[in-house]
Amino acid sequence: MPMPEVSPATFVSGPFGLEPAPSWFRKGFAVFCTVSVLAVLLHMALGVWARNEIAPQESIVALHATMLANDGTLYYNNDAYPYTITPYMPIFYTASAVLIKIGIPGLLAGRLISFAAMIGVFIFSWKFVLLYTRSRWYGWLTVALCASCTVIPGWGVMGRVDMLAIFFGVAAFHQYARYAVAGHRSLHWVGVLLIAAMLTKQTMVAGPIAIFALLWMEEGFKRALRFGAATLAGGLLVFALLYGMFGSRFLFNTIFANVNPFAFSKLSQHFDFYLISLGQLVLVAVLGGWRAIRSSARAPFVYLIVATLVLAATAGKIGSDTNYHLESAVLLAICVSVSLHSLDFFTSMFLSRKTWVTLLQVPLLIHTVNNVRIMIPFFQSRFVQEYEMEALSRNLGKHLQDKQPILAMDFNSLLRTRGRLDIEPVIYNILVQAGRIDPEPLRRDIEAERLPVIMLHQDIDKPDITDPEFPTLPSSQLAEIRKHYRFVEHVDGPYMGGVFVYKPLRLTSAVTRVPPSNTLQPGR
Repeated sequence: MPMPEVSPATFVSGPFGLEPAPSWFRKGFAVFCTVSVLAVLLHMALGVWARNEIAPQESIVALHATMLANDGTLYYNNDAYPYTITPYMPIFYTASAVLIKIGIPGLLAGRLISFAAMIGVFIFSWKFVLLYTRSRWYGWLTVALCASCTVIPGWGVMGRVDMLAIFFGVAAFHQYARYAVAGHRSLHWVGVLLIAAMLTKQTMVAGPIAIFALLWMEEGFKRALRFGAATLAGGLLVFALLYGMFGSRFLFNTIFANVNPFAFSKLSQHFDFYLISLGQLVLVAVLGGWRAIRSSARAPFVYLIVATLVLAATAGKIGSDTNYHLESAVLLAICVSVSLHSLDFFTSMFLSRKTWVTLLQVPLLIHTVNNVRIMIPFFQSRFVQEYEMEALSRNLGKHLQDKQPILAMDFNSLLRTRGRLDIEPVIYNILVQAGRIDPEPLRRDIEAERLPVIMLHQDIDKPDITDPEFPTLPSSQLAEIRKHYRFVEHVDGPYMGGVFVYKPLRLTSAVTRVPPSNTLQPGR
């Protein structure tokens, strides 16, 4: 159906160089964008201001990058100290180590990389949508939706590999769109960027699978096979070089040690979060997606379907967090914009058409309100946690001065005080249970009282904790701590009832154990 002719007098110029739009809509859209931009700016300000971890995994990544900067080591055998797994590929760690070398603190170094990657995701998402819609309204809507998804700016301020990996993945798909829509000879860049994504986070497999499927659908199996073979050959060459540099410990850290047990309870938690934070976008994407898929705009929907399947297959992994939703969240924002374009959403809004399409602004508004509602308590708790973490690090610092290996479960304090990690209990315990690490060397060191201090999140006089995600040790080692170590101090903190400090009996023979207050019992 031909588009209605619009009188220039009806509309005024929109923001950000947008096509003409009614004044009332321009103002409302500006408010929507402002809320989204403020959310991103607040997250970025928090990341720059905070000296302590936003989540424990952030300190672990920063510790690995710091150890790389200081010692030149990245992947470990786990047959001696340090007992830790470097679970990701080397690009993020290397970039963080370079920034640490020039004097930037470990946490901030990682956060700066994530900040830059998040802005890059916004830019390439905007450009991707422009290729399919030719309208800046939908481009800016995509950016606003990305910014308003709490999971995207939330993880975009953390010193974790996820946002950089998503950046490479979205950039690769933008290059594919340039090839498929505009006819650019950019397919070789697609392969390079896909390899870069997997060299940042090895689970970034949705992009390669989606592009292979699209090439097969659009140009035939032979063309898809040539692209897949060339990309695979390039990836295998890089993997071979890494294996040559790091040996078998590279495969052990990045592949074998990453096969954690699955739990359906984790999958249920992810499903609930997905519905709350992204459910409205799914509705809008589905309502217009059928029309977009029938046109030439099927690519983002194919990518979204594959990414969602990868999410469903991996989210139940023990230790998984909401970062597993990042790729799907970005793609949902893109697909929503393409879906709305196929339904002539903005034109219908501008002309006040009496159509159900204009009602789709309701789920978009609900999405924004839901995510703002999630963000507000996050900011409140994070400000309180910053001061609690500062006090905890200050109080634990006096116990962390010894040069010998230390078993401490407060990674933030280790990063601030020592800059190295000797034992990472959660992954260590999982690998011991799986038979991939021998627990005897560490048990013997505990028995011989070689560790000058042990810091746990549990009272060892109480029964062992069986929660697989709780940072604890194998039962045999806890038993040795009970025999050879004495409680010396309980330090309150924001996680799991604080930290219980234990020292060897030979150093604490005159110390009487004072039980912690009942209000400070360990718990999840």
